[in-house]
Amino acid sequence: MPTVPTVNVQSGVITPANAVIDVGDHFTWVSTAAPPGANVTVSPLAQAWFVPVVPPPQGQQFQFSAPGPSPEVVAELASPGPGWKWSSNMYVDQNAHVNVGAHIPAQKKAS
Repeated sequence: MPTVPTVNVQSGVITPANAVIDVGDHFTWVSTAAPPGANVTVSPLAQAWFVPVVPPPQGQQFQFSAPGPSPEVVAELASPGPGWKWSSNMYVDQNAHVNVGAHIPAQKKAS
């Protein structure tokens, strides 16, 4: 099974460098700015454009321990022009964003 892309909470950079995230794709979060072991909470701003594959217990937010990676999430909506932003605790750059493309069927991705 291929490795899922990773989005850095601080910068919005996707790893590996040639990876793209489309609607329906799984990805994880990392935080290179948070001290090791710090809890990092990531929430979509405005619309819920990603959801955890395994939802957190009721009443709890989606979070992970730095540096991560987080549990897998799924991209739910294609991003507007500048890309989706997210809120987080103090470790996120307010300019960080990521582009999510429209879903492309697996057979077309392979060709």
